[in-house]
Amino acid sequence: MRTSPGHYTIAPARPEPPKPAPSPDPPAVRSDGMTDQMWLDALEAWHIDPSTWNVVELGPLPDRPNHRIPPDIVMRMNDRLRKREERRRERDAAAARQAAADAELRKTLLAAANGNFQPGPGLDDMSPVRAILELVPIDYILYAIRQKVDKRCFPGNPPLASWRDPKFLRAVADNYCGGVVIPSMVAAWEAAGKAPATKAHGSSPPAAARGAR
Repeated sequence: MRTSPGHYTIAPARPEPPKPAPSPDPPAVRSDGMTDQMWLDALEAWHIDPSTWNVVELGPLPDRPNHRIPPDIVMRMNDRLRKREERRRERDAAAARQAAADAELRKTLLAAANGNFQPGPGLDDMSPVRAILELVPIDYILYAIRQKVDKRCFPGNPPLASWRDPKFLRAVADNYCGGVVIPSMVAAWEAAGKAPATKAHGSSPPAAARGAR
């Protein structure tokens, strides 16, 4: 490699091209001509629809004592089904806890309506309320219900039929913005450009005053 007129040096070694990744080994084929994955796929399909089991190719049905499924495949499939059942039970338990929490929340909110509501799917679906509670405290929701639903506040309030009612949602948003968002904006704008308040020191007199005493 030429570095200057009449001067040459050995060029750095060229980097070796990256070696190709080794190809994965093909899945092992058992003596029965089946791979592990083929057996597992066949068992998965059978659990969904028993009519998919090919007795000619796979032998007796999996629930028969004389089936030809390898023991290790049976263990793997049973473990897969056990874990699947555990996850299903966990989902069911979580759904039950959510349903109980929704029922208690619905009861609390409807109490604020003072009977002026129409039971039905619109009030059974608590998804809008859960979305509101991700940002807004429940007190603002209760205030909106009393304001827009309770006839004691205004005799002309229509009955609440759905948590998705735009008038109800707007009332919640207005209450929250008026009570939290707007005051915080006003305070931030009011404080803009002001020097931070200095911390008050102790009330002891200056040194000169102490010496004069």
